[in-house]
Amino acid sequence: MKGRAWMSAFFCAALVLTMVPMAASAATRPESPASCTATDSQGQSYTCHRVEEDEVYVGGTRVGETSEVEYYLNDGTGGITSENASAANFNVSYDPASSTLTLMGANLSKTAYTDHNVQYETQQYPQDVSHDAVILARKAITIKVVGENTIENKRQAPEATYTGLHRHGIDVFADLTIIGDGTESSSLTSKGSDQNTKDWADSIGINVLRGDLLVENLSLTAQGRQSTYSSVGLCVVNGDMTLRNSDVSVISGNVAPINQAAVALSWTESCGMALFSRAGSANQFVIDNSSVEVQAGDGYYSGGIFMDAAESGLTVKNNSVLKVTASKEAAVSYGIYGSLTVDKSHVEAVSLGAKDIPYTYGGTTYQGYAYSYGYWADTSFQLKVNTGTVCFMSGPCESGTVTDSCALFGEISALDYSENPYAVARYNQDANAQGAETWTDSCIAADTDNAMVLKSGYQYFDITHTFTPHGTIEWVGNGETARPESLDLSLRRAEQVAERVTVSPDQQGKWAFTFAAQPVYNCQVTGNYRASDAWDLIDYTLTVENQPEEFDLSLGGSAFAEQGFAVVETYVDKTDSEGDKPDVSDPNGDIPPSDPQDSAQPTLPVESPHIGSQPTDNPQTGDTGHLTVWIVMAGAAALGLGVLSLVQKRRVRGN
Repeated sequence: MKGRAWMSAFFCAALVLTMVPMAASAATRPESPASCTATDSQGQSYTCHRVEEDEVYVGGTRVGETSEVEYYLNDGTGGITSENASAANFNVSYDPASSTLTLMGANLSKTAYTDHNVQYETQQYPQDVSHDAVILARKAITIKVVGENTIENKRQAPEATYTGLHRHGIDVFADLTIIGDGTESSSLTSKGSDQNTKDWADSIGINVLRGDLLVENLSLTAQGRQSTYSSVGLCVVNGDMTLRNSDVSVISGNVAPINQAAVALSWTESCGMALFSRAGSANQFVIDNSSVEVQAGDGYYSGGIFMDAAESGLTVKNNSVLKVTASKEAAVSYGIYGSLTVDKSHVEAVSLGAKDIPYTYGGTTYQGYAYSYGYWADTSFQLKVNTGTVCFMSGPCESGTVTDSCALFGEISALDYSENPYAVARYNQDANAQGAETWTDSCIAADTDNAMVLKSGYQYFDITHTFTPHGTIEWVGNGETARPESLDLSLRRAEQVAERVTVSPDQQGKWAFTFAAQPVYNCQVTGNYRASDAWDLIDYTLTVENQPEEFDLSLGGSAFAEQGFAVVETYVDKTDSEGDKPDVSDPNGDIPPSDPQDSAQPTLPVESPHIGSQPTDNPQTGDTGHLTVWIVMAGAAALGLGVLSLVQKRRVRGN
C-alpha cells in the first residue's frame, strides 16, 4: 500500500493545484485600471472596467443603479434593452431593494466586458487574466426563473491581449439563490464560453465564490465547455451548496493538455462539479429530493465531483438520484472524490477508464501513468450509506506502465453502512470469481486488500438490499392421517407471484420454508428512486395454493418479522358433529329416501309468534284442533252477549 499512499498524496495535490487559478482569482483582487479600451472578437471597440463591490451586470448592462424596479427585454443580440419594457412586458427585471433578478424567457450572451490586466503570481509565474460573465455580481443576489431561459457566454478576447481568460455563464462573489416558480417549464441553462484558446483559459457554467449556492424548484443546466486549462460545470468556492426539489444537469467540456506551459499545471482538468471549502472549516454540500446527473469531459484529469476537504462532504438524501460519469480519455479518471453520505437515495459513480497521456514540463516529458476510480475512499474520507443504494464502477486502463483501476479505492474501513437495514455490500470478492471478466493485460485489477469482481468489463462495488422470506407451518389437532404430504405456498408482491415453493416435513417432522432472496424496497422493483414510497418496505403476502379441506388456515407473522411467516393449520373433526344423529338406516343398511323438499343448505331458525317480548299463556299442546273449537266458542259467546244487549235496549224504550 506504500505505492498507493504516494499516489494518493500525488493525486490530491495535483487536483488542488489544478484548481488554483479559480481559487486565486477569488482572493483579494490586486489594483488594476478602473477602465480601459479594447476590441472584441467582432472588431468592435468597447470600454472594459473592473466590477466594483455591490455591482450587478446582466447581458453586458449594469442594473440596479436606481432604487426603482427595472424592466428589460431581450435586444436580439444577447443583451437587454429597457425600450418598450414594462411590468407587463419584460424578459429581465431587477429589484434593487431585494436584490432579486427575474428571468422570464431571457436569452442572454453579452458579458460585463470586465477585460483588464489583473496580475497575480502562481508558482512565481505572473499571469495576466480577465474575469468575465453574462451575469456577474459582487453582492448576494436571488435569480427567480420563470419559463425557459438561456445564458451562454460567447466572448473571446483579442488574441494579443490576455494570457488567461475566465469566461463564465454566471459569476457571483457572494451568496447566490436560484429558484423556480414550481412549474415544469421553469428552467435555466448557463454555459461558459467555448472560445477559450489561451494557456490559462477556463470555462465555467456557474461559479460562486465566497458565498453559498441554493438551487430550488427548477430544471437547471450548468455547463462548462471546451477550454485549454479547465472546464467546470458548477463551481462553489468557500461556501455551502444545496440543490433541492430540482432536476440538475452538470456538464464539463473537453480540455486539451498543454505542453510547454508556463507552470506545471499542464495537468488540466475537466470537472463536472468542483466544491471547495473555507480554510479551517467544513462546508456542507447537499442534494435534497433532486435528480442530478454529472458528466465530466476529456482532460488530463476527468473528474465527476471533486471536494477538497475531508471534513466537508456531499449528502444525497430524500429520494434523490445522483449519477456521475467520468471520461476514459484521461490519465486520471474518477467519479467522486471526497466524503459522501447517502440517505434514502441512489448514487452511481462511474469512471469509464483511463489511458496514458504524456505531458512535457521544464523540458522533461512525463508519461506512463493511468488511474481509473469509481469512488475515491481514502481513509481521510467517509463513505456512509443510510437506507440507500450505491454503485461504483471503474473501467480498464488502456495503456500505461503504472496503472490502477478500482471501483472503490482505499480502505474499506472508510465504509459505514451499519444503519442500513438489509444492506448487502458486494466487495472484497475474488477478481477471478466464476463469471467474472478479466482486465486487459496492461491494467491490474485491484490489490489483494480490495479485490473487486469484474462486471461487463468494469470493476464494480455496490450496496443493495435483499432478504430471504421464511416461516414455519404448524399442524394443530389430531388429524395426522388427514395431513397432506406437502403444501404449495406462494409469496406475493403487489398481487403478483414473486415465487412459489412446495413445503414438506423434514426428518424431524418440522415444516419450515425459505424463499429465494427478494428485494426489500419498492424502488428496487419499480426502478423509481424518486417516488414518494420508494424506500418503503415491499408489502409481501403469503397464500396457500392447495389448502386441505379438513383444516382451517390461520396466517400470522410477516415477511420482515424475525420469525417470518407463521402458518397454522387446525384440524376440524367433522365426524363429531354427525355422531349424535339417530341411525335412520334400515336393517339392511340402506338409507331411506329423503324428502324431495329437503335441502343441503342449513335451515334458518323460525321465530315463535310472540308479541313483542311477552310470551303467551296459551297451553302449547301441539293439537291445533282444540284451538279451533276454543275460537268458535268464544265467537258464539260474544254474539250471544250482543243479542242480549240489543233486546234489553228495546225494552227500555217500550216503557
